[in-house]
Amino acid sequence: VELFAVGARVLRVVVRADGEGVSMRATDGAGRPVLALGPLVSRAVAEDQLSSAGTGEDALFAVEWRALPPAAPAGPGDFSTLVAGDGPVERVVGEVLRGVQEWLETEGSSAARLAVVTRGAMPTRPGDVVDAVSSAVWGLVRSVQSEHPDRIVLVDADPATAGDEVDLGLLASVDEPQIAIRGEQVLVPRLARTASAAQAAPLDRDGTVLITGGTGTLGGLLARHLAAEHGIRHLLLLSRQGPDAPGAADLAAELAELGATDVRIVACDAADRDALAAVLADIPDHAPLTGVVHAAGVLDDGVFTALTEERLGTVLRAKARAAAHLDELTRDADLGMFVLYSSASATFGTPGQANYAAANAFLDGLAARRRAEGLPG
Repeated sequence: VELFAVGARVLRVVVRADGEGVSMRATDGAGRPVLALGPLVSRAVAEDQLSSAGTGEDALFAVEWRALPPAAPAGPGDFSTLVAGDGPVERVVGEVLRGVQEWLETEGSSAARLAVVTRGAMPTRPGDVVDAVSSAVWGLVRSVQSEHPDRIVLVDADPATAGDEVDLGLLASVDEPQIAIRGEQVLVPRLARTASAAQAAPLDRDGTVLITGGTGTLGGLLARHLAAEHGIRHLLLLSRQGPDAPGAADLAAELAELGATDVRIVACDAADRDALAAVLADIPDHAPLTGVVHAAGVLDDGVFTALTEERLGTVLRAKARAAAHLDELTRDADLGMFVLYSSASATFGTPGQANYAAANAFLDGLAARRRAEGLPG
């Protein structure tokens, strides 16, 4: 890496093939060199290399909310406000999508700021009951913040207070992209190391574990793990193609070799509530449902300004809508686990994946809500 200059406000970046890798060169707006990098080469990593690296005692992180010191009152600043509404996740997040897109298109001043306001979207304390739909709004907007830095602020209002009014003077005195207001405090998210669970909860080997996306890569890996490491004998694998999915027959045979005596692969879209309810009703009494893993999902990546409500809905349906149905329809089951496969995109706001970040943030919010209600999640 060679750094030639600092302070450039505009970069033009050229990436080109360089032998087995790629090289990158960046210049400022006048064509003066700023940075050169390369060649950068990607190499395959063997499984034993990963195993020897170990997981480490301090490899796990969580988001902690920390209070900022009180600040002097300030004026409201140049802020517009967009308040997220109530309703189904597709409608609420779709409204925010349209509102932010319209603001980006019409607000030409780079100094202008938009505050997107939710209420109870973030679990700032253990046991907080959150609104998973509002959590999805945070995932969406976090990606917008990555694509349009320093223009949009996320504000989570205190769910204990009524009304949509937010003191924008708080924003003028706080240089943070994401804040939560709880009482008189302004909280900000920080990554912090956290300890993993001391001991995993035992799983009932005689119960049925349902896995959505069960014939996909993640679902297949987990099914093998449950059979080989936890002795799970009854596996119900759901996917849109069911037994016609590529590799489904081989997966079933491999699971049988690992000790799973009852492997059912069923064609079912978990976002279809009636279809999912029918599958759940068909689980036999001698092997009741004891575990749920939601590993289904789809991608439809693209920059935020090109995202449509249809593309948003496609991704939300597979992850968020299906998760909501699983939560609703299994509440009376004696579950030992309810696992939702989320993504770091929900926390970090991956550029080009606003719809995917929104869907995964919904899963994070749903898991937090279930834990607050004393349910596995």
